[in-house]
Amino acid sequence: MEIKNLGTIGGRLKELRLDAGISQEKLAKELHLGSRSMVSQFESGKRTLTIDALLEYSARFNVTTDWILKGVLAPMKIEKEDLEMVLGYEELRETYFDIKDSRMRMIALEQMKVLAKYRGQEI
Repeated sequence: MEIKNLGTIGGRLKELRLDAGISQEKLAKELHLGSRSMVSQFESGKRTLTIDALLEYSARFNVTTDWILKGVLAPMKIEKEDLEMVLGYEELRETYFDIKDSRMRMIALEQMKVLAKYRGQEI
């Protein structure tokens, strides 16, 4: 079992890349970083992440800049009517707020909306 190094910016950048299954060279080309060594230096902490690179990483991997910089997930904005649709599903709502991955939270919210739509109806 591999222990992930999410305690540093470089560690989080590396995990994003590894989870996506792409090489440093391919990522450097996608993000217009010049070379594989630039990605390596970001991941090792030898080079400070630029604002432009931060925004590119955030967009490429669909994570917040807060997560890259601090390892903290920013709370997703949830519309009041979205939550009202799932009233009575307290356990689902509590579980939703425990989900750390923003993409998984979006999927869970969509699933809760479907459940709320069919509440009281046979599926």
